[in-house]
Amino acid sequence: MTNVESVVNGVTIHSMQHSEIDREKGLLISHDQYTIFKDRCEPEMHTNSFSLQIYTAEELQAILSENEFEIVGQYDMDGNCFIADKSLNILTVARKKKHVKC
Repeated sequence: MTNVESVVNGVTIHSMQHSEIDREKGLLISHDQYTIFKDRCEPEMHTNSFSLQIYTAEELQAILSENEFEIVGQYDMDGNCFIADKSLNILTVARKKKHVKC
């Protein structure tokens, strides 16, 4: 869970986010709650949820290959070599395959 509090033009904004992974569907689901505190007013609460599709390194390779891309490399987000059971994120570099004209 992430908690952040900011002050913008005298207005205090408190945000909380928690996320969950649905491995069966391959989704990262995040839930946000924002509370806005203005001078002498009731706090305003806003919520939002969104999901991101997540893929394994192998799934990314297959999707890119099916769409005529070749993998240049896969790295963790720090630019180090991707290690499947240790890296938290995947940075995939790919390029469109060139077609030879006859």
